[in-house]
Amino acid sequence: MTPLLDLWLPILLSAVIVFFASAFVWMAIPKWHQPDVKVLPDEAAFIGDLKKHTLAPGRYMWPNCGSTEEWKSDAFKDRWKAGPWGTIVIPKAAPVFARNLLVTFSLFLGVSVIVGFLASRAFDGSEPYFEIFTFCGLACALTYCSMGLPNAAFMMDPLRGMLTCLVDGIVFALLTAGTFAGLWPELANVAGS
Repeated sequence: MTPLLDLWLPILLSAVIVFFASAFVWMAIPKWHQPDVKVLPDEAAFIGDLKKHTLAPGRYMWPNCGSTEEWKSDAFKDRWKAGPWGTIVIPKAAPVFARNLLVTFSLFLGVSVIVGFLASRAFDGSEPYFEIFTFCGLACALTYCSMGLPNAAFMMDPLRGMLTCLVDGIVFALLTAGTFAGLWPELANVAGS
């Protein structure tokens, strides 16, 4: 075993690397995720109609019903068959870019801590690069690739959006695995001195 605190550098560095990789994917390659979020054909009219309802923050789905009894009703079944179907998220306030970046970095850091914890229990520092890379990469891929999939699948997100997020997750996993495996010999040298 390796003490978790000895892994502070790969934990922090992998979170920073993934954070910048994520920013690069979203900002420098706009064609990658841009098609995942559609523009409303008449945004002004849609927003105008939405404002009339003063919705409380939360996730809304339509058609929807308020009870099991209503769900079983013919009226709801007819609405369900007729469509359209959709979801919308109403946040508590306007997005704040700095807050969103901090939360995103915290998420990446959390994943790196979890991967570091698992690796610290599995390795003592003498294992070869590829063994550490494979273990950390798999643990990280399981985390990044499965984060939003159950919800996305249930809410019928477009397949393209789910696939781009899966590819992002694999890239982030490879970057994290490379960081841990690349720095592991240095950790072994420090621990051995």
